[in-house]
Amino acid sequence: MNRVILNKKYTNEKERNDYQLLQTFCITSNFFEGVSAVTAYPIDAIGERGDNRYNIELKDREYRHDDFYDWYLECDKYSELRRLSTGDTKPLYVNFFSDGYTMIWCIDAEKGGVDPGEPTKQRKMNPGTNTMEVTSVYHLPSSMAVIYDNNGRRVQ
Repeated sequence: MNRVILNKKYTNEKERNDYQLLQTFCITSNFFEGVSAVTAYPIDAIGERGDNRYNIELKDREYRHDDFYDWYLECDKYSELRRLSTGDTKPLYVNFFSDGYTMIWCIDAEKGGVDPGEPTKQRKMNPGTNTMEVTSVYHLPSSMAVIYDNNGRRVQ
């Protein structure tokens, strides 16, 4: 069996870029009062807003925010984000889009968020390994997201 190795340089660059997008979003939208990058956990960042605490998974999309009706979250990321979001900490999935829009989903229905239902299998190209993968994903409708435009204004 041939094992494909994830390109570490690609991964590190993507993580840095995602966190920079989060910092910019914080400045333009005032959504979070503070965020910190996380390197020791399988999540990307932690955030605060008033009395609320968040574990955050970040995703930079190479699409416009309205190119698809729904977006996906990989099962392993969903599981880890939910596992680490105990007590009052909410699990957030934040997507940045090429047109400057940002979508945010709280992925815990018991904490006021979305119930993503059952996962489905999907084929996708993994740019980190340059291979096609079959993976299980949760679908998150755009209609269930909090959406900010490219000027940091909430539009949904």
